[in-house]
Amino acid sequence: MTKMTVHEALCEIKVSDKRIEKAISECAFCAANKESSPKVNGVPVRDFEDEVRNRCKSIEDLIRRTEAIKKALSLSNAMTKIVVNGQELSVAEAIYMMQHGIRVKQRLLQAMNEKLKEARRTIEYENGSRLEERLDKYIQSVYGSKDKVTSEELDKASKDFKARNEYKLVDPVGIVDRIAKLTEETDRFQAAVDSAIQISNATTYIEIED
Repeated sequence: MTKMTVHEALCEIKVSDKRIEKAISECAFCAANKESSPKVNGVPVRDFEDEVRNRCKSIEDLIRRTEAIKKALSLSNAMTKIVVNGQELSVAEAIYMMQHGIRVKQRLLQAMNEKLKEARRTIEYENGSRLEERLDKYIQSVYGSKDKVTSEELDKASKDFKARNEYKLVDPVGIVDRIAKLTEETDRFQAAVDSAIQISNATTYIEIED
């Protein structure tokens, strides 16, 4: 039996995956050869066969060990508990949240930010010079000229027009507060879960059959 930390196991898997890929790409496995030829690609047939068998065994051994480590890691991750911001999670749950759950919340956060910015741009545009231009046209269409109306009437007409035509933010969910809370939640979770998993990986051991 080989005993190693989860961190060591993860490092070995990373190296093993590369070794397996390299070994597969470099192994001939088989070859077409003329019946009367004593050599395959310049190598005696027996030597070629021995080399292929040895390489295949090496690849299979690497695959078996890597699979054993991955299975042991999966079992360990399901059983090992960590605490993230006061909440107890299995390492497997924490990894899922890192890889999927947080991404969904980040997508939600991105969408809310984009919609808020879009709405604010529209409000700023519609309530700026564009509104003043529309107001001037309205006054001219109703009174013909500002000179033909008293300042009190003009002020009232302007206020009434703006009250009807100004844009405002329709916000049924309290989007600014939601963005702030969700940003804090995702940032705190990512920082806490990264730390908790690193500590767990360095102190949790798994065993692999040799």
